[in-house]
Parts: sequence; structure tokens; C-alpha cells
Amino acid sequence: MPGKEEQYPAFSFEPDILVSFTAYFGVWVWHLTVEKSAATAVLCYTSGMKDEREIVFLNIVFGLLFIAMPLSISVTEISIALLLFSLPLAGSKGMRYRVFGSGFPGILFVLLLIVPILSLVNSPDISVSLPWIRRHFFMLLIPLVMVTVPSVSGHWKRFLTLFVGAATLAAAYAVLQVFFGENLSKPFFWKGYYVHSSAFFSQPNTLAEVLAFGFLAAIFLARVSESRRIFKVAAFVSVFLILAGIVSTRTRTPLTAAVLAGSWLAVRFFKRKGFVAVLLIVILGLAANHFDDRLFWRFRQIGSHSRGDRMEIWHYGVSAIESHPVLGIGYGNFREFLKTHTDVSHRYLIRYNHTHCNVLEAFATTGIVGLIIFLFFWGRVAWDMFIAWRHSREPAANAAFLTIFTAYLVFHVEGLTECTLRDAEVALPLYVLIGIFYVLRGATVLKSGSANSAEMSG
Repeated sequence: MPGKEEQYPAFSFEPDILVSFTAYFGVWVWHLTVEKSAATAVLCYTSGMKDEREIVFLNIVFGLLFIAMPLSISVTEISIALLLFSLPLAGSKGMRYRVFGSGFPGILFVLLLIVPILSLVNSPDISVSLPWIRRHFFMLLIPLVMVTVPSVSGHWKRFLTLFVGAATLAAAYAVLQVFFGENLSKPFFWKGYYVHSSAFFSQPNTLAEVLAFGFLAAIFLARVSESRRIFKVAAFVSVFLILAGIVSTRTRTPLTAAVLAGSWLAVRFFKRKGFVAVLLIVILGLAANHFDDRLFWRFRQIGSHSRGDRMEIWHYGVSAIESHPVLGIGYGNFREFLKTHTDVSHRYLIRYNHTHCNVLEAFATTGIVGLIIFLFFWGRVAWDMFIAWRHSREPAANAAFLTIFTAYLVFHVEGLTECTLRDAEVALPLYVLIGIFYVLRGATVLKSGSANSAEMSG
């Protein structure tokens, strides 16, 4: 992650892991409150707000979160910290908690939260694991923000529009780097194939993966803005500009996943017009490659050294599973495993801190126990999304469910060759989308139940 690295106390396994973890949790709370004194002051002020003012405050923070997600990981984390610390305040003011009422898989959620702690049994040095566990807790709690603040979550479409707008700006920056990279404040080597911009994300893959979410959300907004021409035109402009931004990052998997998923949504939403649009984009892409073959040259690198790195990493991931199959080698400890298990010829792999595959990472670091919980939780979320999409009768809600489900699939397809769940820049937007999904599903079920009651009483 970009920015200054955080320093954490060097905890050892002795004398008591619970004491160490409690101390570390205190450091985390200190970091999110005292070190961010402005955020703490704002939260203290909100404790004395009346309900109406607090709702305005939460709306502002939510809006800032959705703008920040494609633009600034630091502002994103600060916004989420504000929202998480605001939840007790919201509860104390009588705002209704409805996590389980929304169908959110609460038991699996709790198990997924605690399984990394169990894996510390095999961790050679828990000071390595704890920063990753802190990030895990921080990201996984995000859906609760959306689900537990109904007064704010009712404006999810407005927030999604802010997200698409910010993704469009980030995409424009990526496109400009192709032509003017040497003159921008965060330039990249224009004869290369990567966009490097610490102003946004740590490296081009994460930027492209987040832009893929914005790309799908822009297609959705074009679908639901059919009655308002200016918004529809703006949405289509965002669609094409964000796709150009993904192309400009010169990444393979995010571009492939975005194009396939976007084509699927375009045909589903716009039928024949969508098919024609997809065909035109493909033709434009082929023509652009003909005039400048640097645009897609990473696809010609398949089979190169980077692919060989992944094969070697996956091999060591399997070795890690064999060494500790039940509870894993310890959450976030894959680099430590490589330090002690690689020979001289593979010592260069130590620069990687994960297995470059979400499923393999779960199995290697948390064992079969963690893998089972991992598969059940994410499988349950996927099933909930699929059922909501197939059974929804209201057109706008059906389109939203399909878009979120498609984004979820894109994330996990990318996770077959990258540890997307370890990249906060990519995982944060996904968890926010999951929160939006359960809020929308709960509202749809509530509306459907009210309609059925009205029919029966009539």
C-alpha cells in the first residue's frame, strides 16, 4: 500500500498469545483514533449531534468514501474508520441494526473473522501475522457499515454514481499517462507497459481491478438512466473512458475479465444494441493494436518469466499446505515460509508475500479449517447474489443484483492469479458492494412483503 509504512511492536509468541493480540489491538485503536486526531474530534462532536445532523454527517462521510475508493487509499481508510467508529453512536441514537434481518451470513462472517487468529498457533513470529489480521478485520467489517445504517444506505444509487465519477477521473489520469507520462507529477516510462502512480494505487494491477468495478457500475447506471438522457450519455462516456483507462494500465487479467463481464452486461441490458456496441469496441481495439502494438503487448508476454514465477509460488504454496494442513502456516506468513524453504535458485521469490491465488492462500495460511470457512462464506455470498438476481421482478433491482454479482465473479476470477483479498485497494470496494447488496436485498424483500400484505388485505 502506498504511503508511510506503519511500525508495529515486535510481539513474540511468549508468554501469552491473547495478551499479545490484545496489546496489538490497542495499537490499532490508537492508530485509528489518537493518531488521527481530526477524525477523533469529529467523532466526539457527532456524539452530541441530534439525529438529523448525524445523518447529514454520515451521508458526507459515505460520499467521501465512494469518491475516495478509486482515487486515494488513504482517504478511503480514514473514511471507513470514521464510519466504523460511528456505528456505536448510531446504535445509541436508536438507529436500527438489521444485519441478520438483511440475510447477511452472520455466523459464517464471525468464523471468517476469527479463523486467522487460530492460525497463529503455527506462526513462527506473530508480529508478521498481526498487521495482516488487522487489515483483515478492518476490511471484513465494512459490509456492516452499509447494512447497519439504513438511513444512509437508502441512497446507495447516489453513492454508486460518485464512485463511477471518481473511477472516470482515475481512468482519465491513466489514459493521459500514455501520452504525457513524462510531464505528469507521477510519471511512468512511456515506452513500457505499466502505469505507475502512487497518487492512486500501489501498482497498475490494483488500479485496473478497481476500474473494472467502476466499468461495470457505469454500465449499470447507463441501464437505469434511460429516462434521463443527459445522465445516460454521461454514463456511456464513463463506460468508454474507464475501459480506455483499463487498457492503458497494460494489464492482462483485469482487462480480460472487464471486457468479458462488460460484454455480458451490455448484451443483457441493451440486447441488440449492446451486442453491436461490444462488436464496435472489439473492432476499435484491433485497429488500435494495429497502429500501436504496445497497447496489448503484455498478452504476448504469456509464458514469460512472470508466469514462471507464479508456477513456482504455487508450488511453494502446496508445500506450505503439506507442512501444516490443519491450521496452516499462519495468516500472512507466506513470505516467512519462503525464507526458510526456498533454495538459492528460488530465493528471489521472497519478494512476494502471498501465493498469488486467493484459494491457495487461504489453504496455505489457515489450513483446511480456514479453507472450509472461506469456501462456505464466499459460496454463501455468491448464492445469495445469484438467487436475488434470478428471483427479482423489479427491473432496476434486478439490474443492480446482476451487476454486483458480475463484479463479485470478476473479483474472484482475478483472484485465481492474484491475491485480491490481500490488496486493500481492491478488496475495500468489493466489501462495500457486498454491503450494498445485502441492504438492497433487504429493502427489496421488505417491499415485496409489504406489497403481498396489501394484496391479501385488499
